[in-house]
Amino acid sequence: LAGLLMIILTGPSIARAADEITGQWEATQDFYGQKSYSTLTIDRLSSGSLAGQWNGRDVNHLKFENGKLTGDRDIPEGGEGASLSYAGELKDGKISGAIKGGFGSFPTNLARPKPLSPALGVYPVRFKAGDRDVSAFA
Repeated sequence: LAGLLMIILTGPSIARAADEITGQWEATQDFYGQKSYSTLTIDRLSSGSLAGQWNGRDVNHLKFENGKLTGDRDIPEGGEGASLSYAGELKDGKISGAIKGGFGSFPTNLARPKPLSPALGVYPVRFKAGDRDVSAFA
């Protein structure tokens, strides 16, 4: 009974933690002073575990525990390929961490995508050009 009570009480907090991390993240990497950008998408499966894709490639062993995000992925290019791991910590809505692999360790920080400006869009425009009525979109 005590175990069941513990599951009932901690289940919602685990789900909230997973929800806090799910969604799309924009990644900024710094490889020897060269900035690189990518996207990480995290979903929560019906089993409660996390699944993710980094630039369309599956992230293995993806976990978010105690504010720390970890996972790894395989990169098949370059003959033998490579295995990369990521570890970062969520703080103030951003994740600071690093990618590690056979090439070393490089800062890789994640942030939520910025919302598009509501001013962006297509707007009809009508005006006169000499004798002509002109309709266009801006």
